[in-house]
Amino acid sequence: MLPIVMEASMTNTSEWDGSLSMTLGRHRYHKLASDLEIEFNDAVGKIAAAIRTMIEPQKVLSNELQGVARQMSSRSQSPAPSVDTAPASPRSPLPQDQEVL
Repeated sequence: MLPIVMEASMTNTSEWDGSLSMTLGRHRYHKLASDLEIEFNDAVGKIAAAIRTMIEPQKVLSNELQGVARQMSSRSQSPAPSVDTAPASPRSPLPQDQEVL
């Protein structure tokens, strides 16, 4: 979770109570309470960087797991699919006055 505080009055986490305090009280929050464009843009950049750091390890883990799965599947000795080798039965020709739809 990535708490984002959008009200200046909510920056004191000791005043958070109830489920908000229990769920997010121990997480570091990002302040997005300024109306000044430069401060807002800076805060959004920090939030984006925090999200990237949270996502990247999962992406790496996912790639590692995919690699392991590929290795395991290349080692498996699955039997080849059976193929029916019997010749197909000949089709009777259509009368010349019938069309195939």
